[in-house]
Amino acid sequence: MIGYEVDIATGGQQYSLTALCGASRIPISTAALPYGVTFGTGPGSSVIFNISSGTVVTPVTFTINSYNKIRTIKVSQIGNVMLQ
Repeated sequence: MIGYEVDIATGGQQYSLTALCGASRIPISTAALPYGVTFGTGPGSSVIFNISSGTVVTPVTFTINSYNKIRTIKVSQIGNVMLQ
């Protein structure tokens, strides 16, 4: 697989970006959400974008919790990212 993986810490504040080159995984960056903002727990914890097409291997939904509000981030099969 050649592409990029975005990995989140469910229930936490960190997320990372990794390049996938065959069997190699090359870390690119790690960052944290602002204070008081966390990723919700749920089925999605990572998404892989194919480098040649921009599509994703498996569509995923993430939630973000912030000051008693919940927002949803949906990544579709064709690579569209929507905030709800």
